[in-house]
Amino acid sequence: MDSENDGVQPLRRAVGGKPMDYASSGVDIDAEGRAVESLIGALGSSVRAPGQKGAPVPLPGGFGGIVEFGDSRLALATDGVGSKLQLATQTGRLEGVGIDCIAMNVNDL
Repeated sequence: MDSENDGVQPLRRAVGGKPMDYASSGVDIDAEGRAVESLIGALGSSVRAPGQKGAPVPLPGGFGGIVEFGDSRLALATDGVGSKLQLATQTGRLEGVGIDCIAMNVNDL
């Protein structure tokens, strides 16, 4: 086994030789993109103009955001618990979801 695939081949064998990627796990990245665009369109009229308190500062990417507050700026980012919530619901074990939601958002920048 060459060093480039050292970690990949055992993992593929462990899941029946199937490739592991977002699409095969049921995640539709294109649908997520459409949902985000729809949300941006729906909320667009509520965005404050540049220079106003609470106005967003344009940034590349999408990981976090910055909001203007006069001479100051506030950086914001949020995250979710993702597929863990689905697993917790299916197994009926929801006790860890709340703390994970907090853990994914506290000091996330």
